[in-house]
Amino acid sequence: MIAMTRLAFIDSETTGLNPEVHVPWEVAYVLREPGRPDRETVLNFEPTTYDIARADAKGLDICRFHERTNAPGFTWTEWSAGVARLEHDLRGAHLVGNVVSFDAEMIARGLLMDSWPRPWHYHLIDVEALAIGALAARGEPAGLPWKSEEISARLGVAPPSGDARHTALADARWARDLYDAVTGGTS
Repeated sequence: MIAMTRLAFIDSETTGLNPEVHVPWEVAYVLREPGRPDRETVLNFEPTTYDIARADAKGLDICRFHERTNAPGFTWTEWSAGVARLEHDLRGAHLVGNVVSFDAEMIARGLLMDSWPRPWHYHLIDVEALAIGALAARGEPAGLPWKSEEISARLGVAPPSGDARHTALADARWARDLYDAVTGGTS
């Protein structure tokens, strides 16, 4: 029998793609722990005026930053409480996501101030790599470069669409669903 480990299916929305300049503003994860139902968390970290001035305008448009953060009912997470929750929930968990190394780097630099050691397990699980391997095992290899949406669809997992696309929670759920499709839900 394989022992189940803690998994955090994770995604972040950021002010751009460069972890040396940009910061995460939305982090969501679905925490899977042995013997417990999956638990969803969304944390919204308010970028400083300086962060917004250095933001990638196209990136902000893609994740609909201004629209979403100005929507009725939207609230920012209190910074220190949000970081403490993130560190607590991710402690020892394997991070799982679409290009999860990006999210790990952005969160480590932008929210955890590059502290060491990272709270999560050092083995990151990229669901796109798992999906490519699953397709190859079925005799249906995907060439480079691949499109996340296409490989996901080939495995029967619909990516988020419409207003859900490029929201951290929808993308974290997508990573979970793709992981479960490839592994049969085993951890």
